[in-house]
Formats: sequence, C-alpha cells, structure tokens
Amino acid sequence: MNTLFAKLSLVFLLILCTLGFAILWLTNKSSQNYMLEFTQKLNRPIAMYMAENVEWVKEGRLDPKALESLAPHIMMINPSVEVYLLDASGRVVAPVLDDNNDVNNEETTLARATSTVDLVPVQRYLNEEIAYPIRGNNPAKPGENGIFSVWPIHERNRIEQSRLERNNPLGYIYVLLANENHQTLFSSIKSSYSIRDLFITLAGVTALTLCGGVFIFFKLTRRLRKLAASVRIAPAALLPKQQSIEERVVPMLASASNVPNTDGDEIDLLRRAYENMTSELVEQYQRLEQSDASRREFVASLSHDLRTPLTSLQNYQETVLAKWTSMDEAGRYAFVTGAHKQTMRLKHLISQLFEISKLNSPDLKLQCEKFSMLELAFDCAQDFAITSRKKGVSIKVSAKRNDLRVYDVIADIELIQRVLENLLTNAVRHTPKHGVVRIVLRAQRDQNLRVQIEDTGCGLSGNQINTFKSTGMVDRSTSPSTKQQISSGLHGGAGFGLAIVRRILHLHGSRLQLANSAQISDNARKDQSTGTSFFFLLPTAAHS
Repeated sequence: MNTLFAKLSLVFLLILCTLGFAILWLTNKSSQNYMLEFTQKLNRPIAMYMAENVEWVKEGRLDPKALESLAPHIMMINPSVEVYLLDASGRVVAPVLDDNNDVNNEETTLARATSTVDLVPVQRYLNEEIAYPIRGNNPAKPGENGIFSVWPIHERNRIEQSRLERNNPLGYIYVLLANENHQTLFSSIKSSYSIRDLFITLAGVTALTLCGGVFIFFKLTRRLRKLAASVRIAPAALLPKQQSIEERVVPMLASASNVPNTDGDEIDLLRRAYENMTSELVEQYQRLEQSDASRREFVASLSHDLRTPLTSLQNYQETVLAKWTSMDEAGRYAFVTGAHKQTMRLKHLISQLFEISKLNSPDLKLQCEKFSMLELAFDCAQDFAITSRKKGVSIKVSAKRNDLRVYDVIADIELIQRVLENLLTNAVRHTPKHGVVRIVLRAQRDQNLRVQIEDTGCGLSGNQINTFKSTGMVDRSTSPSTKQQISSGLHGGAGFGLAIVRRILHLHGSRLQLANSAQISDNARKDQSTGTSFFFLLPTAAHS
C-alpha cells in the first residue's frame, strides 16, 4: 500500500464509492418526494368532495358528529387516509373514528383530541404558493409530518362564495393522505425494485470504471517504477568496483531510456532530467577519478623528487660531521658545495610547487595581449644560448612564413614565456652533446599557431608516454642522462615543469601534446632524431 499505484487506486475507489452512494441516496430521496408529490396532487379533490357532500355546520358552529356519517364514504374512497375536523385556529375538533384503523387506540385518540395543526402549510396549500409536496402536521403522532388535502368549511357550503367568506372559514376538513416515509437507503434497496435495479447498475458501472482507472494508473506509473528502479540502483552503480564507470552506468541508462527522447508529459521530462543528471554525475565521477589518479601520481613524483635531494643533503652532512677532524679543507669544501647544490635543487622544487599552487588559484586572472610568438621564441632561444653552449647543444627557431603577422597571438606573454622556458629546460637537459633543440612555429588552417619544441635526446619510453597522457607529467629520473645530472646537482626529476606548462595552457584553453612521427618537422627527420617533441596551439590575433 506504500506504492503510488496502490494509493491512486485506493483514492479512486473511495471517490467512486462516495459518488455511487450519493447518487443512490439522492435517487431514493427524489423518488420518495416524487411519490409524495404525485399522491398529493392525485388526491387534492378529496377534502373538497367531503366538504361539499356533508353538512358540517349546525347552528353556526362546527358539528363533530358529521364525521360519523362520513366514515363509510372514507372506506370507499381511500381507507388509508385519516380525516380531521379543524376549527379556524387549527385545533382538532374531531377525527374520523374507524375501529378497523390500527391508529384508533386510546393513546392516539387522546393525542388527536389535544393536537393542533399548524395552519401555515394549510394556507400555502390553499393559495398554491409553494411547490409540491407540501407537508403538514399529523395530529395522531405529534412531531411527524405528512402530505395532506384540505378544504375550508363555511356556513354556506357552496363552491361559489365571496372572497371575504373564503378568507374567514369556520374550520377545515384536514385529510392526512400519508405519513412522510423516512425509509433508509438500505431498506429502500430491499423493498424497491427500481432502487435495487439502480443499485445493481451503479455497482456494475463502478466496477468497470474502477478496472479502467486501475489499468490507466498502472500504465502511467509503470514508467515511474522504472525510473525509481534506476534511481535505486544508481548509487550502487557509482560505487567503486572492478568494472569501469561506463560498464556500470551505461546499462542502467539504457534500461531507463525505453521511452523515445521526444516531447512528452511530466514523467518524460523527469526521466530525461534524471538521465542528464546521471550523465553529468558520471562525467564528474570520471573527472574525479582522473583527478585522483593525477593527484596520486603527483604525490608520488613529489615524494620521489623531494626525497632525492633531502637524502643527498643528509648524506653530505653526516659525512662531514663524521669525518670533520680527519678531512682536509678541500674535502670539506667539496662536501659543503655538494650540500649547497642539493639545497638549491630543493629550493627549485619548492618554488615550482608554489608556482603550481599559484596557477591553480581561482583568483588568478590572465593578462592577455597581442604579441609576436616568433619574437618571443627568438628571445627565449637567446636566453638559453649560454646554458646550451656549455652543454654542447644548439637551439634553433624554425618558421616558414614570410608574413610575420601570422605569428601574432593573443595570450598572457609572461605565462607563455614560462611555458617555453620550461619546455626548453627539459629539452636541453635531456639532449646529449652536439644535439639540437628546435622551436618550430607553424600557422594552421583553423587560424591557430602551432608551437612545437623538438629535441634529439633519448626520447620517451612507452611507460613514460602513458604516464604523460594520464597525468601530464614525465618521470625521467630513471634515464641515464638524468641520473648523471641529479648526481651532479642539476635540476632533474619527475618534471614539475611540465605540470606548470600543462596548467598554463589549460588556462589559455589549450593543452600540451606529444607529436607523433607524422608531426615531426622535416629538419628533425634529417637529423634522424629519436628525441621528444611537444606541441601546443594558440589562437592567432586574426582568429581572436
């Protein structure tokens, strides 16, 4: 009984039963009133007949004994009526005495003798001012009413009388035709053929209507039941399990999507709203899973990169403390210098973490302006010239177009410069001696500028490529060149610089991508490079 279908069916049943009972009661009441009205109209002349055929006035007063001669006539006309002689005030002067009438007992006779009939219904009856049936008092049973026929008694008992005489009668012949029948509905069903037939008809119509309503409610609530089932299983489907989120939620959405996605009623709108909400929740859950995976990777990389300089710093300090007395000044200087390099490396990592935190702040606003990406590329190459020459690596800028306007972009120049610096730092760090690092600028057909950083280093392994695609970071701490740089105090490690690059590009609506073999520049192919190639897109000034 807790289901919507059961509640609707029960309410519908109660409404039908109430309406059926009301119709039966009104019909029974109307039929009783109709019979009373019909009887009163049919017997309207009885009192007038009695008044005209009996001498009621004797010596100017009403004669109660006149009723005795009327008793045989009453039995012939209608044995069920009761006739009373009333004076002008409505008091019962005398009733018809009939030994065969079951109401003629001592108690009833006393009640008749002391009763007074209200003359208001009598006057209304005579003046025909009210609709039938008109009910008057029953002298035999005070407190009960019934239909009647009445006629005034005058000293001259003729139909043709003056208006004054008609308004001042000596009394009235009051004929009680029938008591008002207060028969209950259930007794009427038992005793009345028409009411019983009406009851059977209404019961059949009510049953058919109930079946039709229940069927309609079942059809209407079936979609709600399916939607409710989908809602119930949705939390379980979103819980972590061995299956992927798509494998768990897509069947659930399919089961709730049996109704075509067209304009429909409120249930269809609710279903589509639920499906949209579920899809959004699934997307958010997927993003949370990806974010959580990235966070775990980031924490692991952070722990690795911080542990390496801290361990080296601890080793240098413990060695100096343990061998301080036996170590000469040159040895102490070498260990202190190594500790200082690890301290600077640790400082550099912490500054990168601070920069990542700053870039993730919701209060950060880009200061976008128009500038030449070609000029910025040459400036960055010039800034890295000294560092790259020390390592034996050359930095080149490649741009094919003669029209310099195609290299104008709209972006935050300081942040884009930081992107180039981080990418060049990684490229120079992982490029061996006599290697080449290129900044390649290419205008795209979609009015975007492609900025690509290529090196001729050792490249990325399959695991490193997968890590970059999932987290946007590359752990090169296990490569031979990086191990050598770490041991010498250079800034190597998991690549927080790429995380910074990824966040800056995300703020610009772009993303850092790995170039495949088809996207490597012609110069890199000539060098037979097996290195790494990153690229990103920026909207040109013309596109903006």
